[in-house]
Amino acid sequence: MELETERLFLKLLTLAQLKLCVNNTSMLEVELNCKCGKEPTDEYFLTIINNKIKIIENDPENYGYLSFWFIIRKDDKRVVGSIDFKNIPNEMK
Repeated sequence: MELETERLFLKLLTLAQLKLCVNNTSMLEVELNCKCGKEPTDEYFLTIINNKIKIIENDPENYGYLSFWFIIRKDDKRVVGSIDFKNIPNEMK
């Protein structure tokens, strides 16, 4: 899924793309046609991504609420950030 503004693309990462985020950033860049920068090395962030992968594997129908969205600047196709929901909606939230 992708959303677009005048200056940005917001791309929802699939399960396979999340795995590439951890294991092969250069392949992710090719697939998304963007520049991510270097491989993530922060253990805390890698743990978060790996936990999201496990959660999505157990609930693939809700991956839109569980995965990351990359914020990509249109003019140079660079990832400038990411956003995510904390969980799927429920009647209490």
